[in-house]
Amino acid sequence: MSSIRQVGSKLIRATVPAQNANMQGLGAQLGQHGFKVIDFCKQFNDQTKTYAKDTPLTTMITLNKDRSFSFIVKPPKTAHLIKMAAQGRGEILDKDCVNIAMIKNDGGVVGDLRQIAKSVAGSASSMNIKVIRTVPE
Repeated sequence: MSSIRQVGSKLIRATVPAQNANMQGLGAQLGQHGFKVIDFCKQFNDQTKTYAKDTPLTTMITLNKDRSFSFIVKPPKTAHLIKMAAQGRGEILDKDCVNIAMIKNDGGVVGDLRQIAKSVAGSASSMNIKVIRTVPE
């Protein structure tokens, strides 16, 4: 079994709001390792400009012994995207499922777009959000 940890580095998983990383939210989690949180915040906020502000994004941060860092931003969670599409109505269209599938597929999820859209529809149903068909199968 391989490990994602590199020699002399530490991997931290954090949920960070898009375009809104700040010292207050990350200082305790990252500052304790002697690493410049403000540099991370600037780079993260710049990299997440394509997302709606405050969209929660899972971020994998690698902290190295030399106090350098790198990070990978994953796409928003499916449940969050479904809630955004539903906008409190309790229903989404099947084309919303396809749009969400395209977002998830860009995030490195491998698979057929139709299968991903079906999975999104299943997640919506489990959240008590109705999926309205507008396109015949």
